Amino acid sequence: MSDASKGLAYRFDIDGLRAIAVLAVVFYHAHIPGFAGGYVGVDVFFVLSGYLISQRIWQARDTGGFSFADFYHRRIRRLFPAMLSTVALSLLAGWVWMTPDRLVSLAQSAMASILSLANVYFYAEAGYWEAASWTKPLLHMWSLAVEEQFYLVWPFIALALARLPGRHGVLIGLGVIGVISLGVTIMATGLDQSAAFYLSPFRIYEFVIGAACVCFDRMSWSTQLRHQIARQALFWGGLAGIALSVVLFHDRMAFPGVLALVPTLATAAVILARAPAPFSPVLANPVARYLGLISYSLYLVHWPVLVFTQMALGPLTVMTTGLALGLSLALAALQYHLVETPLRRPPGGWSARTSPGEGLPRTLIAAGVAASCVMASAGWIWGMGGFAGRYADDVQAVAVMTRQSVNLERNQPLRDMCGEDRDVIVCGEIDPQRYNILIVGDSFGVDALNAVAVAAQQANILFAGRQGCPFVLDVTTITHALEYCSTYNEERLARTAELAPQIDLIVYINRLSSSRMEAQLETMTWLAQLERPVAVMGSGPRYRQDVGPLIVQSAGEDVLTTLESYQANPGLPEDVDLAVHAETLGQVHIRRGDLMCPSGRCEPFTPEGELRQWDTSHLTLAGARELGEWMRETYPDLFDPQPQ
Repeated sequence: MSDASKGLAYRFDIDGLRAIAVLAVVFYHAHIPGFAGGYVGVDVFFVLSGYLISQRIWQARDTGGFSFADFYHRRIRRLFPAMLSTVALSLLAGWVWMTPDRLVSLAQSAMASILSLANVYFYAEAGYWEAASWTKPLLHMWSLAVEEQFYLVWPFIALALARLPGRHGVLIGLGVIGVISLGVTIMATGLDQSAAFYLSPFRIYEFVIGAACVCFDRMSWSTQLRHQIARQALFWGGLAGIALSVVLFHDRMAFPGVLALVPTLATAAVILARAPAPFSPVLANPVARYLGLISYSLYLVHWPVLVFTQMALGPLTVMTTGLALGLSLALAALQYHLVETPLRRPPGGWSARTSPGEGLPRTLIAAGVAASCVMASAGWIWGMGGFAGRYADDVQAVAVMTRQSVNLERNQPLRDMCGEDRDVIVCGEIDPQRYNILIVGDSFGVDALNAVAVAAQQANILFAGRQGCPFVLDVTTITHALEYCSTYNEERLARTAELAPQIDLIVYINRLSSSRMEAQLETMTWLAQLERPVAVMGSGPRYRQDVGPLIVQSAGEDVLTTLESYQANPGLPEDVDLAVHAETLGQVHIRRGDLMCPSGRCEPFTPEGELRQWDTSHLTLAGARELGEWMRETYPDLFDPQPQ
């Protein structure tokens, strides 16, 4: 490896790449147009880390000076202070702006972040009912955890690779590791994309690409024209690859998988080109260099700032986005100069130490005390349930509600009916002596089940609904449907047609949106061909943020006005299309907005003072039961037919 690590001279272009990476991530999170794939900035960081860390390890080994104690001492001082200050400040902000359940989640993620397990924590949270990303101020810590886990194991792997024989032994070893990792990641992306995204083993090849660049550092570009042309092509091709990834990639792609090779190999190309003159100012100008220097702090603070800006000021607008970005930059600069830089080196600097590990015990004690204080604070918040007592008595009942508690209650009747069999297509059996109602739909089918159970108390109910799986003829036309829905829907459609002759009423309900309307209207037409009565349940108010937390956060203000500012479907426009099509087909359209928004303003509470919906659109059990009573009174012949 002696030729593979010639010194650690400062490279301005590396800071320029850091600047590109962090701006891509920040603008992506801020929803700036043109940055739909800005999340690849994290992949750029992974390649840079693989390059810089491997370079340091191999150079120190070649000079006989590598020390595990020295390596981890530097990593702790480099990463820990700014991370810990960000976590602590996020907990303070959460105390001010977060409801109890969200504050508890923040405390849990804070502890996971300090333990370098944030990626595992957020992977474990992933699922259909997980909270929206903007409610998780420390979500971005997953990538820092991946890096920290990489630092724990890579020195051992790098030193083992350095022992491989032959001139190209290290490169061959890296190639084997990289190919295996890439292959496993491609498979994992197809099977469990959340695991491939969050967990360290599926990002190894990105660090390996950076490490491989060290093996080519001994190359020097000659002054021959063809070499300079090749160098410039590599440089501009790399920058173009990163730029195209940022602009063309989007959230719905199967990522990381093979697609991550585009930004990672592009980053490697820029590293190897070493910013050729006269184009070096593209990455080495003062602005890019400074942004690169503060990139770690900017990455740490930007996401909490965006999250808390939305909690304090509402959905991001052009003005509040600009405010959040400006505040992020200011806080990043302050943290870099007041926390990162002073604490990066021990007193007297690294060169002043007489032995590689000297100062590590003192650093570990200081870091342990600081971490323990923040961990204890987070544990206290967790143990006290997010301190619901912070709120006035009139909102405490809502403040203590959580996504988990609401869904546990609203789904209990479904569990009682269907048991724990998640593969069942239709719950329940036909009872020829009773009025048989079949409910078909997605997660809103639970709302229909809870309502129909009240509206048709003497009926026999069958249920064919599944969260994340809209009941439509072609589910592939629906965005955000779960992967297994195609197979499930084929069986569900066939079973519905088979049962139809014995069904007295089909209740049809799905999440409504303009993008899904065509598929749902086609499915309503298909249901009409079964020649059975059909009741189509329409839309209620849908909000851009969860209703319960909005009510808590707006305590003391005009709650209805606050909710109206967050309503995503004022006027419930989708119901117009449903109603027209249902009338054409001779079906009954049930517009729950007539109950919840009779005067045009949507009331969040039942007459008994219970919350109708806690999240953005699903009903609570109390809200569904109120709807059922209204349906029984409004459509008595439909749900409570009298014997002939």
